[in-house]
Amino acid sequence: MESLADQDQGKPPTGRTALGFAGLGLALLALGGWGLWTDVAWVSQAFYAYIWWAWILLLDAFCIWKRASSLLTTRRHLLGLLGTSSVTFWFLFEALNLRFANWYYIGTFELDGPWTYVTAGLFVFAAFATVFVGMFEAFDALGAAGVFTKRRAPRQLPTWLPGALQLLGLTMAVLAVAFPFYLAPLIWGSLTFLIDPWNFKRGNRSLLRDFAAGDGGAVARLFLAGLISGLVWESMNFAAPQKWIYTVRGLEDLKLFEMPLLGFLGFPALAFDAVTFFSLMSYFMCGNIAWEHKHDLAAPATPVANPSLRRFWQTVPLQVVFCIAVTIAMMPVSIGSIRLRLERVPTVAEDVDALLEAGIEWPRQLLRALDDPDRREQLAKRLDWGDLKVAGVKDELGLYLFKGIGSRHGDLLQKAGIYEIDDLAAWEPMALQLELERIANGIGERSPRLDWVRVWVLASRSRGLVVSA
Repeated sequence: MESLADQDQGKPPTGRTALGFAGLGLALLALGGWGLWTDVAWVSQAFYAYIWWAWILLLDAFCIWKRASSLLTTRRHLLGLLGTSSVTFWFLFEALNLRFANWYYIGTFELDGPWTYVTAGLFVFAAFATVFVGMFEAFDALGAAGVFTKRRAPRQLPTWLPGALQLLGLTMAVLAVAFPFYLAPLIWGSLTFLIDPWNFKRGNRSLLRDFAAGDGGAVARLFLAGLISGLVWESMNFAAPQKWIYTVRGLEDLKLFEMPLLGFLGFPALAFDAVTFFSLMSYFMCGNIAWEHKHDLAAPATPVANPSLRRFWQTVPLQVVFCIAVTIAMMPVSIGSIRLRLERVPTVAEDVDALLEAGIEWPRQLLRALDDPDRREQLAKRLDWGDLKVAGVKDELGLYLFKGIGSRHGDLLQKAGIYEIDDLAAWEPMALQLELERIANGIGERSPRLDWVRVWVLASRSRGLVVSA
C-alpha cells in the first residue's frame, strides 16, 4: 500500500521541462536583481520572494534532470499542502518570538488601504511558504545527486531512547521560554526531540526510524539541506529592503549577513523541526502523505488506506485565523519600520514633486543618484540645492535607511542630536535608548526597543567590515 506521494503522479517530466524551469528561475533571478538595483517598487519590495522562488525552480530543474521527478512536477499535487502548512509552521515561531524577541522586520509594507492588505498577505504567503518548499527541495536535490545515500544494516534502538529524547526536548523548550534572554536558541530542535519519538512509535515519518533502518544518510542530507537553505536565505535576506534582522544578545559581534555565525546551526534544527511537524500533521490530517521521492528513504511512513487531503483543507480557516492573530500581536513587537517614502524624509519633503519629475520615486534611488557625481550635479542644479543641502540630504537618507531605522525612529534620533550614521557610534545603546524613550514620551510616540538600538549602534561601529554586526 502506498501513500499519495510514494509514487509520482502524471507523466515523468522531460529535459525540456528541466530547461524551462531553469530558464524561468534564471529569469526571476535577473528580474529580482534588476528590480533591487533600480528600486522598482513591485519588485524590490518583494525581492526576497522573487529570488527564493527562483532558487526553488533551479533546484527543481536539477531534480528533473537527474531523475525525472520533482516536487513541482510529479509531486505538484502536494504544493498547496506544503506551502500552506509551511506558513502555519513559521507563524508558530513568530508567536514564540513575541516572547523571545530574537528578530524583527524592517521596511515592511505600509498597510494604508485594502489593496495593501492583499499585497502584504500574498507576499507573506509567498515568503513563508518557502520554509518547507525550499528545504524540502534542497533535500530532494541532494538525494538526486546521490549525497549520503549509502545505508547500513538496520539496528534496534534502545527502548529508553524515545522517552529520553522527549524529556530533553521538553527541557529545552521550557528553558527557552522561561529564560529567553539567554536560552531562547534552545527552542530550535526542541520540537524534533519532543515529537519525533511520538512519530517513531506510531510508524510515521521519523528521524529515529531513519536511524533504526540504517538510513543515517537521510538525516545527514536533511542537516545539509537545512544548512544550505540557511545560507541562501540569509544571503537573499541581506540584500532585500524588506527583511528581518536578528537581535540575539551576546552574538551581535560576529555575523555573516544578518545572522550570527553560531545561528546558522539553527537552520539544520529548523529542517528537522519542519519534517517532524509535517509528519505529525500528515498523520492526523492527511493520511500520512509523504513528500519525499520514494528512493530517498529506507523507512517511509506507514501507509494509510485511501489517504485524503480533505481534513487538512478543512482546518485552513483556523490556520488563517491563527496567522492573522499572530500578525496583529507582532505589529508592535516585531515590526521595526515600514518602507520609507520620500515625503517622510524632512530634508526632501518639499521637493518630492520635482524629484518625481526627475524620475526619482524612492529614497534609495535618490541616495544612489547623489552618490553619482554626474547625476548629483544635474539634480542639484535642477532643484537648486547647494553643497550643504546635498550633504544634509545624503546624511539624512543614509541614517533613515541604515538598518531599517525608518522615518519615525529617524525623527527621534535627530531630536537626540544624531544626524548621520557615524553619530550613532558615540553612544552606548542603553543610554541612547533611554534618551529616545524620554523624547518619545514627551511627544506621545512609542520609543524603539533596546535590542533595536543595539543593532544600530553596533552596526555603526563596524561599518566597512565584510563580516559585520
